[in-house]
Amino acid sequence: ASCELSNAEQLAVAIQSLYEDLVAPIAATGHVVDVIAMCGNHDRESFDRFTVNPGRYYYTFTVYTALQLICQKVGLKNVNFTIPSDGYHVYEIFGSHYLVEHGDLVGKPTMASLEQQINKRSVQVDKLIKGIRIGHFHNDIVGSMGRYIVNGSTVSDDHYGGGLGFKSRPCQLINYYVETDRDNPYYHTLVVNL
Repeated sequence: ASCELSNAEQLAVAIQSLYEDLVAPIAATGHVVDVIAMCGNHDRESFDRFTVNPGRYYYTFTVYTALQLICQKVGLKNVNFTIPSDGYHVYEIFGSHYLVEHGDLVGKPTMASLEQQINKRSVQVDKLIKGIRIGHFHNDIVGSMGRYIVNGSTVSDDHYGGGLGFKSRPCQLINYYVETDRDNPYYHTLVVNL
């Protein structure tokens, strides 16, 4: 509500920018792009958190569904979307499980709090989770050989974040994994500055 654009305009700009500036250029490399489209904490119409199917009730559902449709209509066969109904998602790569969620429920981006969230979700889904991927903190962090990855933000500083003392780096992280005999298939994180 405190933005220079209406919610409807923000949705339109987000769809266009995410497609033109991120998804399409990466897809043009020919690599398979797996998009796990998570809801956040600034994409709902009320201040209160939805506890039932937030991934379908938040505005990001519209953004992600539109992006998925655009990718299908232009024929991008190497872009796959997962749009979870829950506020978190566990996905598998080469036999290892990774947790993705927005990150607002983590508390702080410390190793202890990230590890606590991994342990909590591991018990919840009854799977050994090898790493966590979150956003929320508007700055990128990669630690412990990819066990902890905090994504950047799609926007730079704003007055709210600046007032709280945040220093945002507008970027998105692209994670690479390889099939290997090692315990962890995580290989590398590429930072895309926006």
